[in-house]
Amino acid sequence: MNQKRKALTVEEERAEITRGQQLQRNKFIAQKRRVFESFLERPKTMLEVEAETGIMRSNICYYVRDFLLEDKIKRVITGICSITFMRAGRYTTDRSQWNYPTGKGGSHE
Repeated sequence: MNQKRKALTVEEERAEITRGQQLQRNKFIAQKRRVFESFLERPKTMLEVEAETGIMRSNICYYVRDFLLEDKIKRVITGICSITFMRAGRYTTDRSQWNYPTGKGGSHE
């Protein structure tokens, strides 16, 4: 029952690493899509998206940065976070809400 594992060739080892990298890449692509769809529902803070999706806020920050660079998201208002009750920016990916009244400091440009 105690079998030794066969040593991998260099090509097999590279293929194994490539498969692992592809799986990791697919995981992040799926997370990014879920974050985008969450911001599409209504303007939300990053912490609200974390609570809703279970995706770490640090990852959400990276995705929001990417969306901002791609002009896919906008900070539409500064309001009170429903979780921390502190002032926070609310972002949305719904372009129809991009003309939302921003108030003081609501613009991210």
